[in-house]
Parts: sequence; C-alpha cells; structure tokens
Amino acid sequence: MAFQSALSDKIPLVIYVIAMGVSGLIIAFIKGWLLALVLLGDFPLVIASVYLCMYNIQTRGKREDKNYIIAGGRAEQALAAIKTVKMLNGEEFESKMYDDCLKDGSKGSVKFGVIAGISMGAAFFAMLAAYSLGFWFGANCISAT
Repeated sequence: MAFQSALSDKIPLVIYVIAMGVSGLIIAFIKGWLLALVLLGDFPLVIASVYLCMYNIQTRGKREDKNYIIAGGRAEQALAAIKTVKMLNGEEFESKMYDDCLKDGSKGSVKFGVIAGISMGAAFFAMLAAYSLGFWFGANCISAT
C-alpha cells in the first residue's frame, strides 16, 4: 500500500512531462525545423548543468545535515546530564565542544553555499545562453528572408 501511494502521483506526472516534451519537439520541428535543430544542439548543455546543480545540492546538503545532527546530539547529551555537567564544572568544556561542532558545520556550510551558487549560476547561464542563441538565430533567419 505504501509503495502504491508513493508512486501513484509520480507515474502520471512522468508520463505527462514526457508527452509534453515529445509534443513540443514535434510542433517545433513542424513550425521551424532549422531553429528547433539549432536549439536542440544546446539542450545537452542545459541538461548537464541542471543535473550537476541538483547533484551538488543534494549531496552537499546531506553532508551539512550530518554535521548539524552531530552538533545537536552533542547539545542533547549535555542537556540530558545537566546535573552531572554542573557538578563537575563542565559547562565550559561542553560549550567548547558544541562550538567546535558548529565551527565544522559552518565551514562546510560556507563551502556548500559557494558550490551551490556556482552550479546554480552555471545552470542559469546555460538556460539563458539557449534563449539568447534562439533569439539571435531566429532574428538572423528572419533578416535573411
């Protein structure tokens, strides 16, 4: 039952997206085959850049979650034994350990932000380059006729 409920929304969506893509390509080749062929050449660049962007965000995001889970576990452990920590004067030690965990997480977060920004920028650059190629080539085709 859980398997069916997990896939029940996704299968029609995949069929819908494939049908829209195929019908869009058919209409594009019927209406303007030369422009469609030129823009289809840019399609692998767009797909590759979007894939790399999503891959980087997913893998780095999991790593960052892991770092913050470790820091949260450290804080939870100290709070669960707060009486012992207080009796042994371990507040500063536990605070330092928690801060160290957060520093590791923040270094990774900054790196994640830079990589995510660069990959997102590359994806948007590829899409906008495809738009500009289409406008430029279409304008040249119109001025040539």
